Amino acid sequence: MMEGLPVEDLMKEVAGPQKIESKLQLSERNIVDLITKLKDLDYLGRDELLHTLDGKEFVTREQLIKDLELALQSNGGRVPILDLPSLLNCDLVHCETAAAVLMSRSHGSVFETQGEIMTSAYINTAADEIQELLVALGQINLADLALRFSLGAEFILRRVIEPNIGSRIQGTLENASLYTPAFLLNLKARLRGALRASTTPILIQSMHRSIGAIGLPEGLHPQSDGSNTLLPSLASSTFGSSAGSHPVVSLSTFNGVVAELAEEGAIRGSIKGGIWTPALYDEIQSRNLYDYYQANGWVPHSLLKK
Repeated sequence: MMEGLPVEDLMKEVAGPQKIESKLQLSERNIVDLITKLKDLDYLGRDELLHTLDGKEFVTREQLIKDLELALQSNGGRVPILDLPSLLNCDLVHCETAAAVLMSRSHGSVFETQGEIMTSAYINTAADEIQELLVALGQINLADLALRFSLGAEFILRRVIEPNIGSRIQGTLENASLYTPAFLLNLKARLRGALRASTTPILIQSMHRSIGAIGLPEGLHPQSDGSNTLLPSLASSTFGSSAGSHPVVSLSTFNGVVAELAEEGAIRGSIKGGIWTPALYDEIQSRNLYDYYQANGWVPHSLLKK
C-alpha cells in the first residue's frame, strides 16, 4: 500500500500514530513500582539507581557524582558533608559514597577536611583573599585567619599559606603572623622614633611586646572617633578587636631592625645584653660626673656605678 511513496510521506504516516495520546497512563506510584521491580530482577542493577529523598526521582551513582561536582563549583569549592543531602536530594550515605569516589578520581584536587569537602580551587581562592587582606592591612595573624575562614590554624598554615607563600601570597611568615615589607618598614620607622626619643636604657624585649605588637600600620589604626581614614571598616569587620594582640615579628627580627638602625646611623647608642642604651644617656652621665668632679674634686664610687 505504501510502495512507491516518497520518504517524506512515509515519515508523516509514521508520525501520525505517535501523536495520538494513549488513554492508558501509568501513575508515579506505578512507575516507582515498575523500576523497583526491574531493579529486583537485576535488569537495571540493584545498586545503580538511587532513590531521591523526595521520592520523585531515581538517580544513577554516576549522575550523583556529577551533581556533587556541580554543587562544589556553585558553592565556591567548599561544602559541609552534612549539607550534601539537601543539595543533592539524596541520602547522606549515598552522598558520602559519591564524595569518596570523586576524591579518589581527583588525584588530590578534591579532599575532605574537618567535615567538609573542599577543592584546590577553594584553596587558591582563600590564598588570593589572604593576599588582598595582607596588602590592605600590612599584617595578619593565623588566629584571625582561622576565625575568618572557620578553619583550623594548622590547616590554614599547612594547606593554604605555606604552599602559596612567595607566589599567590607575597609576605613573610613569622611568629604565627604574615606581614609585608611595607609593614616591616613601618615598624622600623616607629622604632626609629621611639629610640631617638629615649633618654634612658630600654629593655628591647619590652619594646618588642609593645611596639612589635601593633598589628596595623600607622594610618590604618581606627581614629578616636571610631573611623578609619584609609580603611573605613575592613580592619574592624574582618578581625574585630583581636588584630595586633601579640607581637607580629619575632624577637630576633625585632633585634635585627634595631641593629640595622644603629648601623645606618639612624639612632645613636649601643646594644648590650638585650638592652638599648642611647648615646645621650652616656653623654648625660659623663657630663654629670665631670660637673661633680669639677665642683668637688672627687667622685664617689656609687656615682661611678651609675
